[in-house]
Amino acid sequence: MTEFQIGDKLRGFKFGTYTFNIINKLTGTKTTEEVFERLQQGSSEFTAAFYNACAQHWTLARKEEIDFTELDVVDWLDELGGDETSRLTTELVNTYISKKVTAPKAGQLQYSNGVTSGS
Repeated sequence: MTEFQIGDKLRGFKFGTYTFNIINKLTGTKTTEEVFERLQQGSSEFTAAFYNACAQHWTLARKEEIDFTELDVVDWLDELGGDETSRLTTELVNTYISKKVTAPKAGQLQYSNGVTSGS
């Protein structure tokens, strides 16, 4: 999750499991793999939809009303600049991947850092 000030309002991006629900509705993607593939392709249309989904997720997680459009989100990215936007993409994706849970075995959850929980 990343937060920043735009004008007099705190804004942010959150990339997590719920983001995929939003982005699938916005773009018609069906799988997480497809989202990552399309993100790597770097089309401006998909990138705008990705960041819009991340901004919606962040806003809804804070129990706030979505008061922006995809155009607004792209304008925020323009304000942040290309280098900061690239860094942000890397940070969002790495944060999501670092929290990824592996398949449970024998009633346990094993996290990517090797910690297990459950019986």
